[in-house]
Amino acid sequence: MSRSTDWSVRRVHHPGVACLADLVGDPDSFIADDFSRRVCCYPGIVDPTFLADPERLWGDVLTGGTRTPALRIVRQGDTLPRQRYTRSAGIGTETVDDLIQPNRVLELFDEGASLVLQGLQFTDPALGRLSNNLALDLDHPVQVNAYLSPAASRGLDVHFDYHDVLIVQLAGTKRWRVWQRLERTRWPVRGAPGLAAPTLEELGQELGDPVLDRTLQPGDCVHIPRGCPHAPETVDDESAHLTIGIMALTRQRLIERALSSTLGAAETAALVPSGSLSSSAGGGDVLKLTATEAAEALDALEDALSGDSLRRLLAEAVWHRQPATRLRPRRPPPLTDDTTLAVMPGPLLWAERTDTAVTMGLGDRRMRLPVEAWSVVRAVLDDQRATFRIADLAAELSTSIDADSLRTVISKLACEGVVAGG
Repeated sequence: MSRSTDWSVRRVHHPGVACLADLVGDPDSFIADDFSRRVCCYPGIVDPTFLADPERLWGDVLTGGTRTPALRIVRQGDTLPRQRYTRSAGIGTETVDDLIQPNRVLELFDEGASLVLQGLQFTDPALGRLSNNLALDLDHPVQVNAYLSPAASRGLDVHFDYHDVLIVQLAGTKRWRVWQRLERTRWPVRGAPGLAAPTLEELGQELGDPVLDRTLQPGDCVHIPRGCPHAPETVDDESAHLTIGIMALTRQRLIERALSSTLGAAETAALVPSGSLSSSAGGGDVLKLTATEAAEALDALEDALSGDSLRRLLAEAVWHRQPATRLRPRRPPPLTDDTTLAVMPGPLLWAERTDTAVTMGLGDRRMRLPVEAWSVVRAVLDDQRATFRIADLAAELSTSIDADSLRTVISKLACEGVVAGG
């Protein structure tokens, strides 16, 4: 097996876009003490216009060609059938049946329904960049939803989420009541038994007093850990807020991914013999591995859950769920030795060297380079200089790679959008 001998990463945030510090103040303290642990409120911490304009969100829904499930409409705890606000239409030779009827959406809003704009990290470029900045800070996938609610309304009943959320009030006000986790929701996993959301009747019996009962103003941010029941409602005016979901990348999920990737190549992938359910088949003996087979399977799993293999597993688990906010240039950029380059912002850049090749993760895809390219790739990722010249890099690495090969590697990085003229 080719084992990783080197690992390198580079995080370049999108400039002019909020990062974790803009929402919680001290990101190191938040991650160490609060993240997924306790309910926190950060009053007036961010200028809401720095994140999103509610009127632009309304415009996207009504005139931007939004389709379900990017829009969901809820009222008094129920999700309304999409047939109440969508229609069919022909596009080319195909028929789609989920086009939004904007005037019907407005009617439902006037009748007390709330609009839920889902997966905005994929449909709104600015919120896609926000999502990736936060994922760079947290090493967890991040989704962004928006809620547009009329006055005196309750879109959702009391419920808990299977992931942490950051609530940011954009406009208007909304009252939030949040309770401590129940014992049965301490580490909630979707589909696990006994995790039904508490009903309103259970509030006094099981939940007790809320740890937070606050009407959020524009610019306020609240962190709600996964498993904490909460109940939002508008009071006197309309409300617009972002729900930033920090998706739960758990040890269980990493183990499942490791099992899938490693045991599939082991003897465990062999068929169970036919007739194994017969009374004379020896019960579970047909599933037993030999000592050698079991040792090989465990060695493969241990290797996948340690060191650079685990880092690769984690990087892939996070970034395959994130938007592609670093794009390849449409045309290969011209490069000379005097070209000044910068690493472009976007998804995490990671690279590992095995004894046979260099693999580089770009977020939504990988690129593979010869092992001789490692010194260049590592210099680009490890060097925190804002810009660099190709000629300077060639001089610094002259003992590990020749100038022509270095130019070839830099050209490949430029063609993939990793570096560009700075």
